[in-house]
Amino acid sequence: MRTLALAVSAQYRVALDHGVVLQDHTVPKSMQDAMSLLGRLALEEGREDRFASVHDVLHACTVPLREWDLDAFKGNFTYANLQLVDPDLLVPTEECGALMVEGGRSHDDVIERQLYARLQDALKNTGRQRDRTYRVVREFLARHSLTTRAGLRGHFDGEGVDDAVTDLVLGHLFIPVPEAWTLRGQPHRCVHCGTLTRPHPDRDRFPGGRCPLQACREGEDFQAQAEPFGGTGAIVAANTVLRYWVNPAIDELRIFDAAVEAGVPAELYPHSDKCDVSLGGNTGVDVKNYRDAHALARKMSADPGGLKEYRVPVLAVPDARAAQPGYLSALKRGLKRGPGARLRVMTVREVKRDIRELAHA
Repeated sequence: MRTLALAVSAQYRVALDHGVVLQDHTVPKSMQDAMSLLGRLALEEGREDRFASVHDVLHACTVPLREWDLDAFKGNFTYANLQLVDPDLLVPTEECGALMVEGGRSHDDVIERQLYARLQDALKNTGRQRDRTYRVVREFLARHSLTTRAGLRGHFDGEGVDDAVTDLVLGHLFIPVPEAWTLRGQPHRCVHCGTLTRPHPDRDRFPGGRCPLQACREGEDFQAQAEPFGGTGAIVAANTVLRYWVNPAIDELRIFDAAVEAGVPAELYPHSDKCDVSLGGNTGVDVKNYRDAHALARKMSADPGGLKEYRVPVLAVPDARAAQPGYLSALKRGLKRGPGARLRVMTVREVKRDIRELAHA
């Protein structure tokens, strides 16, 4: 699994450089090794080797391993629910990055860490405004992942964001809306989260395109509704930003907005992301949307990040994850040892329900 995670990440970097995935000399050594191991596994089970093509392997990575039609990945296999590639955004998942680190790779190799480092570099000259500017950028991305250049620049100017930070966001975190992602040349936005919808083959169900964000589609109030986006010069957050920052922010905002509505003191991304939401100063909440409970438990047991600095550290998991059979029990078992043992595991619904109690813990 670690070899495969490394292979997916390496192949993604090749695709960024070349703009296409080819079955040629550009296939990374790690992907060649992973394909060989998968082929051997299939042959040992008496099955056809369906892993000789890098395209087939990457396509397989968009579904959980238990659906790969390999006996080794079923039953009690630890990573049966692991999904290495986001099927809508086509970028490596957080679980993929966590497995890479387990396999000995530096945190700096993980895409999410690279995004964070790039933004922090742009913030280096903002002085005392550093934490506030970080929060302004991240909250804008969370609430306005589909916008216009003029809209973004106007908002940032109004918030006093440094020009270097604005240029970084416009130049590296957003892209112009591609024609292929429009409907008859018109961008459409999800009525729930506001992001750009993508055209979908099932036009009867998704006439305005489908929201590409898993956390939005899994929300209890989600309906397949979209509306035209009327701004000129539309831009949308890059797929990596959508996966690593905007998708988890859907539940982060649910918690933060519930706290504000309840009159509870709360802060988004305090101290430049020590946690996702702080409640009352003593409680820190991190939302993690991992399909595989074992991968999440191993990550948080190794390093809970900024949560360890809070008196009440809360690991919040989306309600859709908690609905997976055995998910919460597996997660709690995996957190019994090490730094992760202090974490209080709750669903997003439970955090919202107990928000006053958590804020005064």
